[in-house]
Amino acid sequence: AELSGYFLEQEGDSIDFLSHVERLAPEAGVELQTNSLQSMTDESGDDWIDVSFLISGSEQRVRTFIQVMENLPYVSQIDSIDLTARSQTQWQAQLGMRVRVLAYDE
Repeated sequence: AELSGYFLEQEGDSIDFLSHVERLAPEAGVELQTNSLQSMTDESGDDWIDVSFLISGSEQRVRTFIQVMENLPYVSQIDSIDLTARSQTQWQAQLGMRVRVLAYDE
């Protein structure tokens, strides 16, 4: 039962996940925008939330926030990171990730 805390138990929990991530962004000194959010099922039948973020800030803060995202207390995987310099001081990262949804058999 303790492991269930690392999964989203239902798709509605994706709102809690997004709220958690959105609270972390200002603490890390970055701007965060959610670009997309959709549910999906992989080849093995596991349910995931597929989410894409745009992260903006200084290079160091953007890189640090990516590390925060890699270490979130959820069963998740980062699928893509596209880091670009917008200016000498402003960087952006497009980050795509999946978060596992725990499905209970009824």
